[in-house]
Amino acid sequence: MTRVLWLWVGVSMSEFEFLAVMMSIIFGLALTHVLSGVMRALFKREYDQARLVWSAFACLVMVLNWWTFFVWSDHEYWSFGIFLALVIWAVGHYVLANTLYPPGYTDELRFSDIRWRVHSAFVFTVCMDIVVTAIRGDLLKPWFYLPYVGAFVLISGISITVRNERFQIVVAWCFLIVMLFWSLVVRKFLA
Repeated sequence: MTRVLWLWVGVSMSEFEFLAVMMSIIFGLALTHVLSGVMRALFKREYDQARLVWSAFACLVMVLNWWTFFVWSDHEYWSFGIFLALVIWAVGHYVLANTLYPPGYTDELRFSDIRWRVHSAFVFTVCMDIVVTAIRGDLLKPWFYLPYVGAFVLISGISITVRNERFQIVVAWCFLIVMLFWSLVVRKFLA
């Protein structure tokens, strides 16, 4: 049906291109939501460090995953199951954005009040990343991918229960620094 519609308007679009448009919309909305939340907090001068660092981390994760989605461009067999898994994976990023700055967000809402939602959304997103990576057949490429993402899941699982604000700040900074190192060094030189 979609191919017929695109042929009718004179545009030929592959399955990947069709999905890439949808992914771009979802990732774009998620990034916009986080960035507008950060700007709102900065303009009001009422923010906490954990949420700002988590926002930077979430934006980095979204941009990195949006960019790495391009590996699917050479995928030949598309099914509804693959399509659905990729959409849920992208929606996980949008859910993470909304847990950082929930609807009706007020300045009184500290990160410690929403930590379990943020960490839970992040764990879900990482689990979907594992599923999508497995579907692609790259679960052990590189070999240290599973221990790497497993460490994020473990630390987030622990962080759900810890209410201490300093602990949450340290975790946020560690996540951001490790993800920057993964994005700029590991993926370029070691993978």
